[in-house]
Amino acid sequence: MTEPPIAPLPALPTPPTAHRPAPLPRPTAPVPAQAHSDEHLLALWLHGRSAATQRAYAAHLGAFLAHVRRPLRAVTLSDVQAFQDTLATLAPATEARRLSAVKSLLSFGHKTGYLPVNVGAAIRLPPVKQTLAERIPDVDAVLHMLALERHGRNKALLRLLYLGATQHSRRQPQSSTSNPPKPVATSRTQRIGKAESVSAGSKPAHTRVSECSY
Repeated sequence: MTEPPIAPLPALPTPPTAHRPAPLPRPTAPVPAQAHSDEHLLALWLHGRSAATQRAYAAHLGAFLAHVRRPLRAVTLSDVQAFQDTLATLAPATEARRLSAVKSLLSFGHKTGYLPVNVGAAIRLPPVKQTLAERIPDVDAVLHMLALERHGRNKALLRLLYLGATQHSRRQPQSSTSNPPKPVATSRTQRIGKAESVSAGSKPAHTRVSECSY
């Protein structure tokens, strides 16, 4: 008698693919502190600067530390803002210079790992008016000085100083203020530049000074 064929076994279900967890990001190694005290941080920050700059910055930071009366690691944003309020009676340029020194030191301390937070980053410097153009004499005054000067070396120095100052003033950006300037207003440098063509047959002031043969 013939045996009946054996039925094939049913296919086993494929086990679900196991989801592998995403690899955890490697922890970032903390920046080792490069200074062990406020005095050490200040010395590192002043390193490589000129002696005059070191004295000025040390005086600015000394006034700041005398005001807050706490270590730099314990300084808060309120401390820096309170120090800024004490500078309100100073000229904007002086206030900006002293605040810039404080902000620079706090930023340096944070970058080197000494300070946990850069609280100086939230401090806004006061706008400083660019007054270089107001101190540059008119081209006619410069030509008059050249006409009176008899020494060739002094004439060359006068030309060099005037040409360098006018070139630098043209590159100065306009200071940002809360009230935008009126469209009809012009700076003294612009008025000088516009008057150049009227007073000398469209020759710019720097050309008149450089070509002066007095």
